[in-house]
Amino acid sequence: MVGLWRALASEEPVVRLVDPSRVGEPATPEKDEEALGECGGPPTTPEPVGVDGPPADDDTGNGESVGEQPELRSVLAGLPRSQWPEAVLNGVRTLAAAVLGYDSAEALDAEEEFFDLGLTSVTALELRDHLTTLTGVEWPADVLYDCPTPSALTELVVERLASEAA
Repeated sequence: MVGLWRALASEEPVVRLVDPSRVGEPATPEKDEEALGECGGPPTTPEPVGVDGPPADDDTGNGESVGEQPELRSVLAGLPRSQWPEAVLNGVRTLAAAVLGYDSAEALDAEEEFFDLGLTSVTALELRDHLTTLTGVEWPADVLYDCPTPSALTELVVERLASEAA
């Protein structure tokens, strides 16, 4: 499975032939370690980002380290409610761009469906997990099916956070 993640995360074609002598052998921790070593280690996921986009290499530019990026709620607390949709849409597009491998959030049309932008069922769950981290709200696994565009997802997030803030 690690090989699949690595292949999906890579832009280079990957072909892995199966050794027929190893097929059907029971899995052991030693074989797991050997397999991880062959493919370069376990997969990594991008760090969730704040509504202002991904931070620089080791600093957000505002005195905070990357690991201390504020939750979306903290950012929204400092904004009037009229600006929440724009801030949330920026955060949603930034997360989607990171998960989908786009160079910038601006490359994503707010009205285009996530699945037309390249989202798969696996990356939908990854995006949902990052959205949970960003908002502090647990989202259902099918949230991106119910809200298929960045703008639809933004509306749901703003509605949910506004109702919790009230």
